[in-house]
Amino acid sequence: MTDLGHLVSAPGGHKDDRRRIVDVTPRVKVFTVADMPGLELANHYHAKTDEVFHVLQGELRMKFEEISTQKRACMIMLRLF
Repeated sequence: MTDLGHLVSAPGGHKDDRRRIVDVTPRVKVFTVADMPGLELANHYHAKTDEVFHVLQGELRMKFEEISTQKRACMIMLRLF
C-alpha cells in the first residue's frame, strides 16, 4: 500500500488491513486502497457528504440505500483495465 504520510504537514489518520486514511485537514481525508480485489468498505451512511473517487485500475461498484424506504441500488460506476 502506498504511504501518503509525507504529503501532510500534521500527522493524523490511521490504517488497517483494508486501507490507509490520511487526515490532510480536519475536513479533508485521503483514503488509499491498493491491490485488494473484492474489498468492501460499507455499512455506514452520511447524512450529507461530498466524496471524490479516483480509480486508476479496476472497478468501482457502489451500493446505495434510501434509509427511510430501504430501497437499494447497485451501480458499476467505473471499470478500468
